[in-house]
Amino acid sequence: MDKTVSISTIAYDGYNLETALKQISQVGSRYVELDAIEGLSEHIKSQDLEDSAFEKRIGTMMRQFRLSSIAFSAHMDLSKEEAVPLFEKKMRFAKSLGAKIINTFSGPLKRINTFYENIKSIDKLAKSMDLIVALETHGDIISDRSSLSVIEKINSENVRINYDFVNSFHSTRGKIDLEKDFEAMLNGNP
Repeated sequence: MDKTVSISTIAYDGYNLETALKQISQVGSRYVELDAIEGLSEHIKSQDLEDSAFEKRIGTMMRQFRLSSIAFSAHMDLSKEEAVPLFEKKMRFAKSLGAKIINTFSGPLKRINTFYENIKSIDKLAKSMDLIVALETHGDIISDRSSLSVIEKINSENVRINYDFVNSFHSTRGKIDLEKDFEAMLNGNP
């Protein structure tokens, strides 16, 4: 099993990005998951996504602290009609920093049809950029092992599930056995 550990800058919400990267480096990690989570933790804001000078500064800081990015927190609601253009910007930014995985929420079940339309476009982009879109368990369209049917319907090697134990616990109010749920997802048993 791969023992790569990536620390998210969300753990340093309220601190500037340089402080977060320095601290992550000082604890011995070599991998960082930069965050661009609208309304929650935004070390990278929407306006930064197309700022080449900002991108260069991040690259310089990451080299200074000997960090690499394998994952990028781009969490947003993919079930909104206007989601694809902004998510594409996040994907391109993540790719430019070397990330292979881009994590996100899916959106509420009431907009699942819009989500399916959007994920088709996002999947094409992911394939063209050689990225994995990891839909995080969040108590929405993707919540627990029952969400495997969503992944089966999407039917893409570039769209997967990122199992977040805390989110799964909170969204079910502790009523599922997380170990069994996670194991069932790993084995593909809804």
